[in-house]
Amino acid sequence: MFNAIVAAVIVAVFGLGCYAVGAKYIPRYQEQRAQQKQQEEQSKTVSDVMKEKSLTLDEFKTEYGIPADTEVTEDQTAMSLTGSMTMEGYAKYEDMTLEELREKYGLSEDLAADTPWQEAVNSMPVGIAAQEMFGMDFETFKSQMPGADSITEDMTWGDANKIIEAAYAAQQAQQKDDSSAASDTESSPSPDAAADSGKDN
Repeated sequence: MFNAIVAAVIVAVFGLGCYAVGAKYIPRYQEQRAQQKQQEEQSKTVSDVMKEKSLTLDEFKTEYGIPADTEVTEDQTAMSLTGSMTMEGYAKYEDMTLEELREKYGLSEDLAADTPWQEAVNSMPVGIAAQEMFGMDFETFKSQMPGADSITEDMTWGDANKIIEAAYAAQQAQQKDDSSAASDTESSPSPDAAADSGKDN
């Protein structure tokens, strides 16, 4: 009886140990798999999608709402064309319904199904855009973006992007001015050097 109890305790402890190891490494593995899957999706070509869906090139463009006059080649990445897709087309590309797409990205019902996806992205709330496009929460996003103090979580990505671009441009201009000022300072002779030069003459 005693041996049976000891055996049961050993099995229980071993099980807890395995659980602890699993709890530590499974999330890391899941994160790595998610990153790998994302990389695979980003590198998938038009040709890959055509084969998966049994589509011709023209059918590919029609399926995802890409304008007929858009130049598309089979070796392009499909991801590079998402901005040319309609909302409905992008929903299909992501294997979602249009309503699921609206819910996931916080998009208004006022946006029609044939709205270009890039236009829809600009109407996405910043909080959701930060998570979906940059993989970070809103506070982390704010801490890393120039001009972010005036950005709110429910502001549209289009409006926020204008603020970020303007702040970045101002930052670059300031750095250029600072660099020019430093260069001028280095090239100008010091007062002592100028005085010594005068003595020599």
